[in-house]
Amino acid sequence: MAELFIVIISLVTLIIVLGVFSKRQSGSVRLPKTAAWPHEKPPAGLGLADSHPARSAAERLEAALGSDFEARVQYRVQSAKPGMSQQEWAWTWFELKRYFLLCALLRNVPMYSTKIDEVWHEMLMFTREYESFCRQFCGAYIHHAPHGQDDNRPEEGSRAWFDWLYRELFELSPVSARLWGSFYREPLSPKRLSELSSMSETDIVKAWFRSDTTGAHDDLNRTALQLAAAAKRQMDAASRSNNASPAQTKPSQSKSAAPDDLSHVMTGSSLLIYYSLLEPSMLEQRMQEHIRRDDERHGSTSACSSYSEDRSSRHDHSSHYGHGHDSHDGGASSCGGGSSCGGGGGCGGGGD
Repeated sequence: MAELFIVIISLVTLIIVLGVFSKRQSGSVRLPKTAAWPHEKPPAGLGLADSHPARSAAERLEAALGSDFEARVQYRVQSAKPGMSQQEWAWTWFELKRYFLLCALLRNVPMYSTKIDEVWHEMLMFTREYESFCRQFCGAYIHHAPHGQDDNRPEEGSRAWFDWLYRELFELSPVSARLWGSFYREPLSPKRLSELSSMSETDIVKAWFRSDTTGAHDDLNRTALQLAAAAKRQMDAASRSNNASPAQTKPSQSKSAAPDDLSHVMTGSSLLIYYSLLEPSMLEQRMQEHIRRDDERHGSTSACSSYSEDRSSRHDHSSHYGHGHDSHDGGASSCGGGSSCGGGGGCGGGGD
């Protein structure tokens, strides 16, 4: 009797297994797929144009790292993650270098990527080489400090500020959203918008950019000035639209639209400031509308995929937090959706 029972159980198990396999073959059950990493090499100079003031800083960064240092870090990372392909390594390393450039410019840069942060941790194991890299690249140390206490949590909107800085400085790479999480999910904070409106370009540089690095390297200083000027210019344009008289609004326009609405000629970072001021609660929707229009105009879907993260590698909803020189630079809350990196604590780049 016991033998018969075992035979019956075995047959039932076999039927279930065959049924599941059949469903998978027919397509009714789909296995998760991980998107392939781009096969092309990341662009030189972090993708910056030759005429960009930060191009020479990017080249100095890459020279300071050197191929030997990269190879040693790569060996440690891929030893811990043997499944990491050469393409995944190359693009993750590329985005870390972009992050270092931001850290050389800004007082406080939150870290929003678990994968990139893991590579940074391995770099720090080579204490002497890392210190030498920082000194040759920007003349000051780029600190990595864990934060997570309530009194050190970032202020509202810092993910939006990160998005603005990243997008104003760089073109989106094929993996930007995959590694950093979705862009343009939250508006800039009212505090940051008020500061952008009231402060001069010089004050912006003094308040939010590093004086030790920009004072030591002219290319970093010129880049800081260029970013401050762009922020002021975009803020002023958005303010003019916001302050337009409602009586001048055409009947065909929405109540929130101004007669000198500039959104149709704006892209990326400038739209972030524009909608953060005019329609903060609708920012993500408005950005997606612009993305769809761009796709239709260019007959592609590249813009949408660039702004949005790869769902196969989505991070959880906890955040990493920044560490900077001092406390007057705004940090931020966790970013919307799945754009913040995992882990209970946090980390970010900055100076002393």
